[in-house]
Amino acid sequence: MAKNHDALIDDVGFGTTNHWPSPGCGFEYFYGKFDQGWDRLREETFARQKALGVVPADAELTKRHKEIPAWKDLPADPEAQMKVAMARR
Repeated sequence: MAKNHDALIDDVGFGTTNHWPSPGCGFEYFYGKFDQGWDRLREETFARQKALGVVPADAELTKRHKEIPAWKDLPADPEAQMKVAMARR
């Protein structure tokens, strides 16, 4: 049994989570880095992996999951929201 119960306080979530960091946490550096969207980002990442030999040169990028919309099909407002979300990850 732990003698110092203060260490356990961080593990208590009370059913809520906060996935959005506070302003000034450093994520501003990433603003604009994901503006091309997740489809293009996947292609760029996959190309780098091939160039580095992480995946075989003849590997093919998997299809985007059907439940994830194409970036180009997102309405303007959700697209802007996703840019912020991706920058904060």
